[in-house]
Amino acid sequence: MKKLKNKIGGYLFNLLLSADQFGNAVTGGDPDNTISAKVGYYCYHRTPNESAPWQWRVFRAIIDAAFYPVDGPAHCHQAYHSDPGENFENQASNITLVLIALIIIPFCFIITIILGILWFFFLVQPKTDREQERPQKVQKRLDIAQRKLKGIMQELGEIEDSKKGKYVEVISTIAQAKKTIEEAKDKLAVQP
Repeated sequence: MKKLKNKIGGYLFNLLLSADQFGNAVTGGDPDNTISAKVGYYCYHRTPNESAPWQWRVFRAIIDAAFYPVDGPAHCHQAYHSDPGENFENQASNITLVLIALIIIPFCFIITIILGILWFFFLVQPKTDREQERPQKVQKRLDIAQRKLKGIMQELGEIEDSKKGKYVEVISTIAQAKKTIEEAKDKLAVQP
């Protein structure tokens, strides 16, 4: 039964993630981001929680409720942390807000029904141990950042020596970023 739960959960997660990213692209956002992460950004990081515009707080309430059976509380906030460093536009026009509402409301209604049924039959359950899994998620993001920096350094290594002078500042910034990643990994390793 547990294998079935994991398969259903993984498959369902991938479908929901791709639909979420598609919805964000349709509303003019970065296709690598999700609407959930965008809402998390606007509600928690662009403005303090209670001063976020009411539309974003309504979107957050709808999305968080819909995804509660699989993600527990604060789905949008967690989605933002899963997309750190991504590009979230600074302004959302009224047209964008209407498009987002037209996507969120019907899809979350459907998701609420589907996840509610799966939750009722114990095929999914809300996450309850976020603080325990946070260090692994941070470690994973640090590993990704490290691989990206390595790829940039490889690309810079392919540039002709006569043109490398233009990239001295970039190389210095990358070296500092690598050092910061290593320091963060060390701090993460010593935490209980």
